[in-house]
This record gives sequence, C-alpha cells and structure tokens, in this order.
Amino acid sequence: GWGEYYLGDTGASKQAFQSFLELYPDEGDTLFALGLIATDEGDLASSQQYFERAIASGNTTEEVQAKSKARLADVFVERDEWSKAVELYEEALSHNPDLYEAWYRLSKVLLRMQKTDEAEKAFQEFQLSRRRVRPDLDQTTRFPE
Repeated sequence: GWGEYYLGDTGASKQAFQSFLELYPDEGDTLFALGLIATDEGDLASSQQYFERAIASGNTTEEVQAKSKARLADVFVERDEWSKAVELYEEALSHNPDLYEAWYRLSKVLLRMQKTDEAEKAFQEFQLSRRRVRPDLDQTTRFPE
C-alpha cells in the first residue's frame, strides 16, 4: 500500500490497505494510511474515524500514535476547532517531539488564536526538531566557481 501511495496511485494504495484491514482490522499503521488517503480525498469525516481508530488501536506503535494524533489535529484545524487541534498536537508531540511538521502546524494554530508567545516557542521547537531530524534541509547548495 505505501509503495502505491508514494508513487501517487492512491486508488491502488487504498485498495491494498483496505484488503489488509480486512485481515487485520485493528492494525494501526493501516488505519493511519487510510486516514491519510481520506484526507487527501477531502473526506474529513472518514479521516477522523480512521485516525481515531488508529489511536484507539492496541496494535500500534508510539510513532503511529503520535502521527495519528498530529493528523487528527490537522482535521480539527480544517474545521476551525483550534482548541481541540492544539490539544492533539501537544499530545502527539509528547509521544514524539521530533514531529517537526506538528510543531510548525501548532505554531500556526497558536498564532490564529493570538497566543504569540506560545506560537513563537512552538516555532522555535519546529526549527530545532527539523534540524535534528532533517539536517539536510539546512544545507545550502554551492555552485562551482
């Protein structure tokens, strides 16, 4: 399923994940993947259900828990339910402080809520965690002289 997803074939990816889910109905990573696909399709109700099922699943890792909470927070942002989104981003980041995208999104939601000091702290955490996880993004390209 993931191979098809990353190659842009969401139809085949969705079918593969749904088939796998029939065999393993509480597999967290599969539920997370279907939540991503539903989000990509603009189906926020389904994405919320999949992410909530992934979070509730006993068959998941801490990483999937964190990613699912961060993506569920994204759903609440789309619905302008900022307080719930902040709560979920914070829970996600307590599981995995290296989710730099979640730090960034948290900073933007806090700005919308006019909590500028908290937003600045979240943005600083975004920068620090991104440097830890993806130091390659801070490199500059040098051209030969």
